Amino acid sequence: MAIAGIHVRGWQWAYRGLLPDAVLDGLVAREREKEWQRWLQDETVHTWVVEEGGRVIGFVSCGPSSDDLAGEIFTIYRERDAGVPGVGHALLAHAMNDLASRGFGEAVLWVLEGNVRARRFYEREGWAADGGRKEEERIDYVRCDVRYRKRLV
Repeated sequence: MAIAGIHVRGWQWAYRGLLPDAVLDGLVAREREKEWQRWLQDETVHTWVVEEGGRVIGFVSCGPSSDDLAGEIFTIYRERDAGVPGVGHALLAHAMNDLASRGFGEAVLWVLEGNVRARRFYEREGWAADGGRKEEERIDYVRCDVRYRKRLV
């Protein structure tokens, strides 16, 4: 439930103004928890959390990409009020080390096209947009993601 809660709150604060408010306000941690229970059973996906004072404040998950021969960072979120500096950097570095240890020479991740804050974070970490783009049509909006790539070795 801790991961699901951070995932929902992460969407709600990071994507406000990028996705419809109704979509963000309708997210429910209990529903996301069911998805996470399934995802955590997948042995190819590795997930780690960071705790501060016994409270989970961030997480990352990674594994083989479904549309590429690279490894993929699937999710990386932290609490908005996480007091520990460098949480995102530490989580990302840990996932990249895991992917490299599994033999992946490079990794990809997808980020919401308009999420400038996240894109700057990845670019500071050495990631670069590679031209990959996907659009997902929803009932009341279109979600556009761009792919970033980084060599691991």
